[in-house]
Amino acid sequence: LATIRVELIANAQKFKSNVEKASTGLKKLDKSTVKTSKFSKKLSERLRDTAGSIAAVQGPLGPVAGRISSIGAIIGRVNPMVLILTGLFVGAGLALVKFIKSGAKAESQFLKLEALLKATGGAAKQTGTDIEAMARDIGIGTLASVQGAREAAGVLLTFKSISGETFKETLALTQDLAAVGFGSMQTAALQLGKALEEPEIGLSALRRVGVSFSQQQKDQIKVLSMTGRQMEAQALIIKALKEQVGGAGAGAAGGLAGAYDTLKERMALFFENNALGNLIVKAATTGLDKLNESLKNNIRQVSALPEKEEELIEVRGRLLEKIHQETDDLHKLIARRKSANEFEKIGLTKLIEVKKFDIKLTSRTLEDSKKKLKAIKEEVTLVNKADNIAKKSIAKQERLSKRAVEDAKATNKELAVNVELRKVEDALRSKLGDSEEAEEAINEILKNRGMIMRDNAIANFEFHEQMEELKDIAGQVGKSFNKVGDDILDAFLRGKQGALDFKSILRELI
Repeated sequence: LATIRVELIANAQKFKSNVEKASTGLKKLDKSTVKTSKFSKKLSERLRDTAGSIAAVQGPLGPVAGRISSIGAIIGRVNPMVLILTGLFVGAGLALVKFIKSGAKAESQFLKLEALLKATGGAAKQTGTDIEAMARDIGIGTLASVQGAREAAGVLLTFKSISGETFKETLALTQDLAAVGFGSMQTAALQLGKALEEPEIGLSALRRVGVSFSQQQKDQIKVLSMTGRQMEAQALIIKALKEQVGGAGAGAAGGLAGAYDTLKERMALFFENNALGNLIVKAATTGLDKLNESLKNNIRQVSALPEKEEELIEVRGRLLEKIHQETDDLHKLIARRKSANEFEKIGLTKLIEVKKFDIKLTSRTLEDSKKKLKAIKEEVTLVNKADNIAKKSIAKQERLSKRAVEDAKATNKELAVNVELRKVEDALRSKLGDSEEAEEAINEILKNRGMIMRDNAIANFEFHEQMEELKDIAGQVGKSFNKVGDDILDAFLRGKQGALDFKSILRELI
């Protein structure tokens, strides 16, 4: 008891001492607050006076007067220390957000450029450091942003034929084109990339957006491109562009606009490359990676269904087994809940809901596998149809080739017989189709009736030949009768002219 009493007394004395120190601190704060309040009142009164003076003048400064008056009222009501602390807190928050946003965006751009350089196999003959140096020169020396220059460089990297010094000149020209109104740097980079990759096609695209080339330049560029001298063609295009828009981007960055833009770009680079910002971004990335990993372990994994029919059937079998097992587990849980106490029922109810959700997801996957299996079978059917069409086409070509060979060796009589037989065959195909069954039926018909049809065709041909012969005979007879008639007419005419008697005329006729 004595020990407890001594400790309580000692603690009470410490508490009293702390209270006295706190009281002294509060008195000092109160004095400071009184002084600050007096200063605030004076500042508020002066701001109101200033606002009143401006209001008296009115004109374009009228709105300014209202704002100054409002600021004065706020300062009169609120302790400036609170305002300062609030401002510092808000400023720190904004700076933190700016560090994170700028650092994350820059990191994303660097990673994308590195991926493009790797994908193109370094065809541009540039590195990430080279591109960053070019982007900074453009961002600080013109009204474009460093971030925009990086994006434009990423577009140009996709055109493998643009490399070395040509790449640097082209990237600079994208800002010159953007400065004179040809869209953004990315748009200009895309148009220029197309023109330099395939000059004979890309020149038309540049002409549509307003870049002109003389006929001589177009002819030279086309000849150089078609003869494998693409580097020379690219140099000619770049030279023509420099003569039209070269230096426009740097020229637009002079004066106040350029100074302000340069400040903005340097501030952006400061936030991107600041050690504190880098530390914040890394810490945030690490934290988010850990959170993602934690969530990943608690998320039901989904795997794509296989593309082959056999594998998909196997997966469906496993899903059916799984859903049967989950259903059995659900029934067991429901049975346990019936005989459980109130506390156990709460836990079992939660487990039952989880199991129901698992069954729902498994059922959905099973249904999707059914749909995919149907789609695969339909695809196989389509492929088979295409094969059938190809087979029919090949069979038709073979028939035509066979017929051409037969006709080349045949006489006129055989040709006529072939034509008649093929008419029958084609008529049968048009009715029965080109299937294997139809082919067998057609061949059987031609085999059984082929001789009869051939004999009929031969008889028809011979009949036509006889008719042609009769036609020739009739023609000859007609000509003879015409000649005889002409001779009789001539005899009568001569007899009349010679005043011959009928006896003489008969002699002429004979």
